[in-house]
Amino acid sequence: MDAVRGEDGKTWFLVLSAKVGEGWIRGDFLRFEGLDDPLWRLLTLVRRDLGVTPNMTENRLGKPESRKNRTFLPEDRKEKVTETVLAYPEGSVVFWVQNNHSFLFSADFTGRISGFGKIPFGTEVDSVEKLLGPPHGVRNRVWTYHSGINRVHIRFDMDARVDRLILERDPY
Repeated sequence: MDAVRGEDGKTWFLVLSAKVGEGWIRGDFLRFEGLDDPLWRLLTLVRRDLGVTPNMTENRLGKPESRKNRTFLPEDRKEKVTETVLAYPEGSVVFWVQNNHSFLFSADFTGRISGFGKIPFGTEVDSVEKLLGPPHGVRNRVWTYHSGINRVHIRFDMDARVDRLILERDPY
C-alpha cells in the first residue's frame, strides 16, 4: 500500500477505485478491511498492478498487441455488456463494462509482467503456500484459490515453480 506523510502531518494513501480511478485520500477517511485475508490482499495487489480499466492497464503494461471490443447480452442478464480484451505477447487482460462501470473480469499471464502481486513467476510451491495457505483445489499442477466471486489459478511447472497465473471473476 502506498502511503506518504502530507504537508498537513496526516498520512495519505494512494487508493484505486473501479468507479473513479486512482487518487490520494487522507487516512482518517479510510476504513481498512480484509487485511487479514491473504487472498484478498493478493487480489488487491493484482488490481493495483493491472488497473481497473483498460486505459489503466495500458498505462501500466504498455500498448497491447491488440485491443478488441464486443458488446453482447450475457446469459441471465437484462443489460448488455461491453467486453474489452487487451492481448499482450505473454498474456491478456479482460474487462467488462456495464452501465459505464468497468471491472477487471480476467487476466491470464505466462510472462511479460513480474507476476500477480507478491507471487512472481518462478516462485516455489512452498512459498506460495506460505503466502496464501493451502489451495482450495488442486488439479494437474494447478492450484486454485477462491474468495467470493474471484478465483486465482496458479500453475506450477515440472520443477514446482509458478509458470502461469490466472485471475477470474464471476460475472454476477
